[in-house]
Amino acid sequence: MGKRLAIPVAGFALYWLTDILSFHATTAFASLGGMSAELENVYFVTLAASRIAAYAVALLARRHSHEDGLPPVPAAAAATVTALLGIALVAGAVLQVNAELADAGAANGSGAASVGLWAAFTLGTALFGAAQGIMGLAWASRLPLFSYRGSYLYLIATHVAATALVAVTLLLPTSWLLPLTAASLATANACFARLPRAERLHDGHSSRPRRPESPSLRIPAWFPSLTSSSFLPDFDSAALPAGAPCRFPPRPQDRQSSARPCARG
Repeated sequence: MGKRLAIPVAGFALYWLTDILSFHATTAFASLGGMSAELENVYFVTLAASRIAAYAVALLARRHSHEDGLPPVPAAAAATVTALLGIALVAGAVLQVNAELADAGAANGSGAASVGLWAAFTLGTALFGAAQGIMGLAWASRLPLFSYRGSYLYLIATHVAATALVAVTLLLPTSWLLPLTAASLATANACFARLPRAERLHDGHSSRPRRPESPSLRIPAWFPSLTSSSFLPDFDSAALPAGAPCRFPPRPQDRQSSARPCARG
């Protein structure tokens, strides 16, 4: 069980590490000389737009699909190839743009990157963002496979592990950041590919997710039961006047000891 739980926790933590280094900031590309303000604007806008587009495509595909979730191996393989290709295009474009800006700035005092480099940079960012968006949905689809309490522990554990990994990563040399981001992405997707398609991660006996169980209501032993005779007031049908309606059904002992039955209204 420990190994079965360690794989999704490690994989999702590495997915968060990749996102923190490359989506929340451009830390992954710090060794390339940094991005200019124009490049950063295009980078973050394209990342967000590509993720929204990936979510929309996945939603449309889900409405026409009869299967739950994404197939682990094809989804992980396609996302890995697409994301690594996007990272390569972004890294190459950043290097070329910085080189062109440096050469043009040294010659003329100002410079601008070519249209082809901007297109390659935008395409690479879109591929990377879409692939990570699909994998984010894929990892989220694993949550119902856990129990109600296990899903919360799963999210907390992965966030704690990702935070610790980021702290360690920032202590490494800057030249290691881009290769480490690519390795983290590939390892996270490999972990997802090893997950079962429709099997509960915590036991494996049922393929359907179990509904959360509500805590049982415990009534103290000293609390009188609603059906116990001690909770009901003493009722003597013989003490009622003739013709009086019965407000409570007579107890068995009353039926035996009463000489005069209670009149029914």
